[in-house]
This record gives sequence, C-alpha cells and structure tokens, in this order.
Amino acid sequence: MEGIFKKSAFKYLFCLFFIVGGTFIAVRFALWGIDSIREGRIAETVFSFFLAVFGLCFGLTSIFIFSVNRKAYLKVDREKIDARFGLDQELHADVSSIENAEIKNGMLRLRTVEGGDFLISELVNVKDICEYILKITEEFKRPLNIDDAISNLKKSKKRMIRFLIPTVLTGLLMFINIALCVLATGGRDIGEFSRSDSITFAAFMFFEVVIIILCFLFADRLGKRLNEYNYRKSVLSSAEASGRARDGMEKYPDDARVRFFDKYSYRIVSFSVPGGGAAFMLERYDLKTHEWKPCFSGPEVFDSLSELNEMLKIRYSDVKFDE
Repeated sequence: MEGIFKKSAFKYLFCLFFIVGGTFIAVRFALWGIDSIREGRIAETVFSFFLAVFGLCFGLTSIFIFSVNRKAYLKVDREKIDARFGLDQELHADVSSIENAEIKNGMLRLRTVEGGDFLISELVNVKDICEYILKITEEFKRPLNIDDAISNLKKSKKRMIRFLIPTVLTGLLMFINIALCVLATGGRDIGEFSRSDSITFAAFMFFEVVIIILCFLFADRLGKRLNEYNYRKSVLSSAEASGRARDGMEKYPDDARVRFFDKYSYRIVSFSVPGGGAAFMLERYDLKTHEWKPCFSGPEVFDSLSELNEMLKIRYSDVKFDE
C-alpha cells in the first residue's frame, strides 16, 4: 500500500510571503543600521542589525517550507515500511518494529519499539494507511504487561525531567539578563545611552540571543519527551484497564453489553431499562484511582435497543473498537 501526499498551491504562496516579508525586514533594518553606524549610535546599530538578521532568517524559512515533503513517499506491506517525509527524514523498518500507529491532528504518527517517533503530514489517505498498519501489527503485538509499562513510564519521566530543568533555567536566564541590562544602563532609553551603556547593551543582545536559542532547543527536546511520557502513560492505562475490563459492571443489569475502544481506555456499556427502553453509559479508565469513571452525569436513555444501536453506530462511526 502506498501513501498519497497532498500537492497544495498554498505552500508556495506561504513561501512567497516569507521571502517577500523577510527580504523587506532585512533590507529596511540593515539600512537603519548603516545610518546608525554613521552617526555613532552603537546600541541602535546592534538593535537594527539584530532585526535585519531576524528578517533574513524569516525569509530563509521559505526554504524549509518548500522542502517539507518535496520528494515524499510511503510504501508499506506486510513485512516492511519505507518512507521519506518532512525535511528529508527517512524510515526504513520492519513492520513488526512498529509499536503504535495513530492519527494525530490529521497526521500519521508512528512509534517504534526502539523509541523512534515519526510524524508524517499531508497524507491524503492517512486513515487507510493507519488502519492497514494497525491490522498488520496486531499479529506481532505481545500481551500488555503492567510491569513493563510501569518501567517504561518511569524511564520516560526521567528523560523528560532531564530536559525540563534546563528549559526552565534558560527561561529564567532570559529575564535575569534583561534585568541586569536595565540595572547596568540605569534604565535609560537607547537614545540616551553613553558609550559604555552601548557596549553593555551589545553584550546583552548577544547573550540574550544565545540564551533564547538554547531555550528553544531544550524546549523542543522537552516537547518530544513529554509526548513520549504521555504515550507511555496511555500504555500503562491500557494495560491496567484491560485487566480490569469487568470492574464495576455489577451496577448494571445482567444483560449489559460492553465494548472498548482507544486501547481499552474507554468503554461503552449498553443495557435495557424497565419499561422496554434501552440506555448506554460512556466510561473512562482513571489511572489515578484505578476505577472506571462515567464521562457524563447519567446514562442516555432511548425508546428501544434498535434506536440506541443506530445512534451508537452514527456517533462512533470513526471509532475502532477493541476486540
């Protein structure tokens, strides 16, 4: 099975916008910087050239936008998956190594047993691809093990904290650096700076840029680790929920029927009510309390079981129920 990637003209319009906008910002502030050099205003020179570089980077962003999925392809069969996507990212692996496949914000997210996390965008047939991969990987999946899930969650949490601390510290350093600059220059405006104030401001701008870059790098890694942590948390929840599938069913009539979805994280319980009607309740497994919690205050009641089943078929048409 092959993935079909979108060919959109909007991407090229965005590229054009970034090129024109970035060029205008770069040229305009570069000219202001040159005027500031002639007049000996160091602080204004640094500020102008900083914004000129920002404009240049803004324009260069168009290259990355244009390169996303430029030569993309995705091929998957019962044994192997080959893909090229994003900014020349590649994935060549056995299908048995795919731990999970899901659709996230219209994109295909693949996780491997080695810890790889791949996000493939602009797929037209993303739903068909995802269902096909899930169908194949079902043959290779091991039973969910709670001890393994807990161990993986703890490891994921440690990796997340490893990037959380430097992200918070660099975020604080940004504001500390600003405060130090204000104190060192006496809170004066740029136009009132002395030569020593201008040198201080130039040093401030340099360190602020370095700190911001570091902060964004750490935040990017933190975001990836946070996604991994949330995934490992959902795996643990699924492992526990599958073992407690029948917990709390005693409060329902004996004829109650239960169906699970989202890897046993949710269950729909349908049952008859006195008088010939039928009702259902949607419940979510709570990892903190280790219990099934109702998603709304009370069951939805219908005149007949056939009416209930028709409604469930429509409302949960996109849901893949767990066996």
